[in-house]
Amino acid sequence: MARKLLPREHGAYAEVLLPLAAVLIAGEIGRAAILLTVAVLCAFLAHEPLSVLLGRRGERARADDGRRALRWIVGLVAAAVAGTAAALVDADPTLRVAVIAPLGFALWSGLLLRAGQERTTSGEIVIATTLASTAIPVGVAAGLSVATSVAVAVVWAVGAALATATVRGIILAAKLTRSWQP
Repeated sequence: MARKLLPREHGAYAEVLLPLAAVLIAGEIGRAAILLTVAVLCAFLAHEPLSVLLGRRGERARADDGRRALRWIVGLVAAAVAGTAAALVDADPTLRVAVIAPLGFALWSGLLLRAGQERTTSGEIVIATTLASTAIPVGVAAGLSVATSVAVAVVWAVGAALATATVRGIILAAKLTRSWQP
């Protein structure tokens, strides 16, 4: 049976969409901002097929859907690269530099995924920060200052980190409480 190859972590949709929406609403939506937003969303959507290929969804999922997952990854990554390249063709140096932060965080997130650490508290915080950091180049492309774009990304990243730590703390407290009951 073919599985859906869309990200299963529903909170991640908010982690990527809300910072992007904030900078797009605050700025002026133009060609570069749209292209970068599409590129970010394509890269985001590549997570689930990559998880299938790496076996994070089980060996059966990899066996049943691995070829389709690979096709999705190739298409989504190609679209992300093409969108980013098209946005940067005539871009000023500020926008070209602004893509460095999300690319660096994406590399870090990829290493965590490869190591199977993406579901740890620190892994979830790094991934949330990666998603929030995409607001930096999109905000700059929408005409916001680098400082404003970074501020938006930092606010969303800190909020996600606090939410992640809070949820993890509640889960741990519940487990400890259950283990102490007679």
